[in-house]
Amino acid sequence: MINQRFIINKKLGQGRSAVYLCEDLEQAGKNIALKVLSPNSSEEESKIFKAEFQTIQKLDHPNIIRAYERGTVVEISDNEPVSVGSKYLSMEFFEASELGSYPIGGEPILKEILIQICSVLFYLHQSKYIYYDLKLENILVAKMNGKPFIKLIDFGFARSQDEETNNNVTGTAEYLAPEILKKEPQDHRIDLYSLGILLYQLIYKKFPFQSQDQLEIYKEHVERDFEFPETRYSDELIHVVKKLLNKSPEERYFTTIQILYDLNIPTSRELYQDWVPIKVFSDRTDILNIVNRYVSTPSSGEIIVIRGFERSGKTAVSQEIYARHENVVQLSNDRTKTGFGLVKFFLNKLIFNEFIFDKLPSDTLALAEKILSNNSENLAVDLKLVVNKVTSLGRFILLLDDFNLYDSFTLEVFKEIFPVFQVNGCHVILTEKSDLDYVTGFINNSILLDLTSFTTVQIDELLHKTYADFFPLEEVQQLIMQHADFLPGNVIEFLRDLVLLQIIRFEYDGIKVISDERAEKILVNLYEEIYNIRYKSLTDDEIKISITLSSFEITPDNKILIQLTGYSEDILAKIVEDLQRKHVLQSQSQMGMNFSSDGIKNFIYSQIPNKKKHHEKIAKTIHQNFPQFSKVELARHYLICEKYNDSYSLL
Repeated sequence: MINQRFIINKKLGQGRSAVYLCEDLEQAGKNIALKVLSPNSSEEESKIFKAEFQTIQKLDHPNIIRAYERGTVVEISDNEPVSVGSKYLSMEFFEASELGSYPIGGEPILKEILIQICSVLFYLHQSKYIYYDLKLENILVAKMNGKPFIKLIDFGFARSQDEETNNNVTGTAEYLAPEILKKEPQDHRIDLYSLGILLYQLIYKKFPFQSQDQLEIYKEHVERDFEFPETRYSDELIHVVKKLLNKSPEERYFTTIQILYDLNIPTSRELYQDWVPIKVFSDRTDILNIVNRYVSTPSSGEIIVIRGFERSGKTAVSQEIYARHENVVQLSNDRTKTGFGLVKFFLNKLIFNEFIFDKLPSDTLALAEKILSNNSENLAVDLKLVVNKVTSLGRFILLLDDFNLYDSFTLEVFKEIFPVFQVNGCHVILTEKSDLDYVTGFINNSILLDLTSFTTVQIDELLHKTYADFFPLEEVQQLIMQHADFLPGNVIEFLRDLVLLQIIRFEYDGIKVISDERAEKILVNLYEEIYNIRYKSLTDDEIKISITLSSFEITPDNKILIQLTGYSEDILAKIVEDLQRKHVLQSQSQMGMNFSSDGIKNFIYSQIPNKKKHHEKIAKTIHQNFPQFSKVELARHYLICEKYNDSYSLL
């Protein structure tokens, strides 16, 4: 076992890092892929490993593998295949085979795979990212609903075009575009050249090179015209490959959308819904400057509280702090844990990290283990003892997001231990939603920072960080000025909706913004319209799950959903995945049960015809079958269905 949390079942692969199939005990035994980098790796490899996590965290596309957490191996059981000191990424487990070994069987299947590759590449390129390492080994394929479904993995070389480049040769020899080898100016079209090599391999079962020597391969990339023998695949597909493999980037396709057009593949609503804005951090330099000064000087007991309304960018600020600073213990509130479960999760993150664990005496570790195994007779006292020892051994940053969404039990625990952090000089940073009651009034010596709406200049910066230069930025900005409010999250949601409503259209000769009477009418009532469109696109099964989830303030356990809806675990997982693809639920959430916005959650909840009867059914089912369920949440259901005595007795 790793860090008393991850149980290794088997090795999945080996490249620059090793990948293992693991059970994550903090996620109820959920299978995850643990990507592990050896402690003997170079400093450059460690930087790439960390950058990969930060890159994937910004991306939101169904064909991109998800990343959940990063950390360090500080404790292992006997005979584990990993070493203490290794860095790890906790990632989505996608049971599949590499594209090179997937049985394609004909052009229709190849086109199905190509559509998804084109979709994910366009998403990256419109978001100013170059992947740099497109090859068969980095595309996983599984059969889902009778069709192939891909995931792009290994983002170690992926880089934003905003980052400085030293024009070093980056990627795999057989896939390198000529302009990389000649150290000429390069853009996203280097990925399109790699796509041409990849398709050539799939069609002809070989590379287009005559040599296997790396230097000779480089020379053929730059100088040799590749041959295209007769094949069973169509002339139009071979034409696409030829154009992709043009030595001059100017003669290649400019975007993968043009490939779809040349293959007579329509850019459907299903494709549009995946070309949404990337998650970027924009501006907020005033907040970051204060935070930087705060964490770079010895603490005198202050706690920073960052407040802002829904979509003001609190989580983006929190993630940016986590990315910029070392020695951070971060706790994100994804609403999948409450009460003692959340406290245990916090304690695990506090103990099992590289800057604390090795310093802890055995009696403190034993006391922590007592708490984690639920054997503490006095949780508050024992936890304070552990926290006191931890905070006396090293200075670090405690970062808690959406603090006023924590349940009352967890808040009471932090109320007890915050003074320990303050006395021992550790830096504490919290965020709170201004839409809800504040809960940080008990904190002595706090620094309050408020996040406000963006200015016009900040909107301009956000757009330029979000989209490549070939995006119609000026026209999009005009629509924002006319129809959107300026909270960062609402701007991003507005951009997403412009795509879903096809006011932004992706055509062969470029991206167009439609400004006709229909578009104007839609934008006037945008949010109601978009939620209605999303709701009407759902199947009866998806509506049933969505309505059930919308009825809870916390995220219910899978077993509860199965009991309430009657679906099996496999069917429930499939419905949740479809709801993620339709952007009703968040795709980045590890448990996958969080709504993409409070707005869509509230809209779906408003569709329930008889809320009293609906909540009464939920309350009775939970009361009879799940005695350990949150009493506060159960009391809320009884309150809504007007069973006041039951609600009161629970509270």
